Amino acid sequence: NLGYKNASGEIIIRQSAEIIHKNNKNIEILVNELEEETFNIAKVDLVDQNGKFIHEYTGGKNGGCLMFFGSLFRKDLIAIGGDHEAFYELGSEDVWFYKCLTLGRKLKMIHKDTVLGWHIEHPRPPNTNHPDMNKLVHEMLDKASKGEISYYGSIKREEFQTL
Repeated sequence: NLGYKNASGEIIIRQSAEIIHKNNKNIEILVNELEEETFNIAKVDLVDQNGKFIHEYTGGKNGGCLMFFGSLFRKDLIAIGGDHEAFYELGSEDVWFYKCLTLGRKLKMIHKDTVLGWHIEHPRPPNTNHPDMNKLVHEMLDKASKGEISYYGSIKREEFQTL
């Protein structure tokens, strides 16, 4: 969230550290093909350390809402308050982020299968997909669907730099 807060560009590229670009035009495509009221998600395949395919995470046949690699307008990121900082361990934060964009902001997700990234398989800490994080996202989704909370991250709009 600190990076989002200090960014000054109109478009944000959101990318996990484990992503290797398989196309040297990835960023160009994600930026140039981003349209108002949408956000882009790249096709991301999980591969082992040798580049051997394990399975498809997002895009293609799978679809998927995990934004390991994609683009969105900074104003939309600001509107949802960035990533929700209640997610203190790996787990369901990507699901909440997606719901904030689609249900809260009413954006359309566009899969960009021409943008390919490899997510390199790596050892996971024992707390990955912690049950508390899964429980938290389901509680938040339930409350948001009832109007008890908004689809919103943890940074208030006024905390971001002026656009």
